[in-house]
Amino acid sequence: MLRLARFKYLFIFAALLSLVASLLLEYVPRLPDGSFCFGCVFLVVVITLSALIGQMWTVLAALSVWIIVSFFGGRWRYLLAALTLASWLAMHLLNYVSGIADWLVDPFKVCWLALFFLALAAPFHTRWRNLASCCLTLFITFSAFVGVLLGPERGGLLPNNRLQADGFRIYASHLIRSTPLEEFLSKCKLVDYLEEDGTRGQVGECNKNLRSTLWFAIIVIYDPSGQLSWPPIQRTLAWRLAVLHLLNGKFFVHEDVASHLAGSFYWMRIPGPL
Repeated sequence: MLRLARFKYLFIFAALLSLVASLLLEYVPRLPDGSFCFGCVFLVVVITLSALIGQMWTVLAALSVWIIVSFFGGRWRYLLAALTLASWLAMHLLNYVSGIADWLVDPFKVCWLALFFLALAAPFHTRWRNLASCCLTLFITFSAFVGVLLGPERGGLLPNNRLQADGFRIYASHLIRSTPLEEFLSKCKLVDYLEEDGTRGQVGECNKNLRSTLWFAIIVIYDPSGQLSWPPIQRTLAWRLAVLHLLNGKFFVHEDVASHLAGSFYWMRIPGPL
C-alpha cells in the first residue's frame, strides 16, 4: 500500500510537469504543415532553463520564500497565491501608466516560482486544497510569467491587453477630467486645418509624461471633430493632411486603431520608442 501511495504522488507530480510542458508548447513555432518543430521544442526548453539559471538571485529568493511558507504553513500558502495574483494584476493595470509596473516584475517572478515549488511539494504532503489553489493561480498567471522570464524584463508587453487598456483608460480619463482643457492642451502638439466648406478644425497629439518604453509608447489624440472614430474611408482630406503633421500621425491616419477616452480625446499604443 505504501508503494501505491508513492506512485500516486509520482503520477500527480508528472501531471503537473505535463501541464507546464503543454503550456510552454504554446510558445513553440510550428512548421508550415501545422506540426511541431522538435528542434524548436528543445530550443524553448534550453532557453527556459538558461533564463532560470541566469536569474539565480530570483530563484534563490523564491526558494527562500518557499521554505518560509512551508515552515509556517496554513494561511501563508493562500497569502502567497494572493500576492502572486495581486502582483500580476497590478503589473497589467500599471503597464501603460507608469514605470512602477517594472518594479513589480521581480516580486511577481519570486512569488510565482515559490508557488510553483509549493505545488510540486503539495502532493507529497496530501495538501489537495493547497494544490488546487496553487495550480489555479499558476495557470492564470503562466503567460505573464513566461513573458517576463523569456522576454524583456523592463517595459515589455504583457499578455492581457484588456487589463492594460483598462488601467490606462481609468488613469487618463481621470487626468483629463481633473485638468482644465487649456492646461492639458498646452502640453500637446496642435495642428489647425480648414475643411472645404470653410469649417476650421484642430487635431493634436499628446505624449508628454505618458508611458514610453523600448517596446511601445502611449499617445493621446485630441480630435474635436471625432473623425478618428470614423471609418478611415470617411475621413476628410483636410483632416488627413493635418494629422500627417503630427509626430505619429502616420500610425493612425489611415487606420482605425484608436480607442475613445473622454470627450474629444482618444488613445492608442504604438511601437516604441518615440
